[in-house]
Amino acid sequence: MLRFNLTVRAFLLVATASVALLAFGVGQSFAARPVVTETYNIPEHECNGLKLEGVSYSFTTGGTPSSDCQAGTFTGPFSTNHLSAPNIEGNAAGVLTLSFAVPTTIVRFGFALDTGTPQAEGVTVRLYAPGRGVLRKAASSSATNDPSFVGGEFEYAGAAIRSVTIAFAGAPRFALDNLVYTLGD
Repeated sequence: MLRFNLTVRAFLLVATASVALLAFGVGQSFAARPVVTETYNIPEHECNGLKLEGVSYSFTTGGTPSSDCQAGTFTGPFSTNHLSAPNIEGNAAGVLTLSFAVPTTIVRFGFALDTGTPQAEGVTVRLYAPGRGVLRKAASSSATNDPSFVGGEFEYAGAAIRSVTIAFAGAPRFALDNLVYTLGD
């Protein structure tokens, strides 16, 4: 009987504390965060230094900041299975970095490469954890015919990440669109 009373009291204590936290708005951080799909329907802008909906963009070629990447452009394949203009378009020798103001647990985007040849590892994505930026995961995505360009979609769902680097291979130019991520509270 004593054990039952302790269990009931513990349950009531947790329930009371939960109601109190919700009343003060603390529980809202546990709610599902809004999901954003960025379609780059903006005036054309250099990727380096761009900030949209809690994401900061940078673009480097050979480790040096580069202006050879534009967001909101109609340059590229115009429309494939995973992207449509306007989009991001740039030099495939560069690296696009996305830094999230609040860590996200999902990242998805469509991409296209300016080549007619499928690429086994057309995109390499590195996902970094919050804090010191420890590499959480490195993944590649194949680029297949999509329909007149080579392209595909990258998708991650898992532990929180703070930043992403995206490198392209096998083509002179790339396009990226429909970036999906969670928005902070």
